Amino acid sequence: MHIVVVGSTKPTQLTWNGSILLDPQGEFHTIYGVHQRSVYFIRPDGYIGLRSQPINEKQLLDYVSKIFYL
Repeated sequence: MHIVVVGSTKPTQLTWNGSILLDPQGEFHTIYGVHQRSVYFIRPDGYIGLRSQPINEKQLLDYVSKIFYL
């Protein structure tokens, strides 16, 4: 999984230790119509598996657990 952040630097409050993709021009956010803090789980085939606006951590963890049989 990756976190996509608008901007050219990692936010200091972000504690994620995984992959972080920087989006300095906001292109990813424009393509997906993101206007607020959000979680998008985009499948390898390009389809959106989950969208959460505002961020709902429990919903994301439940989805990931279901997909990866955790």
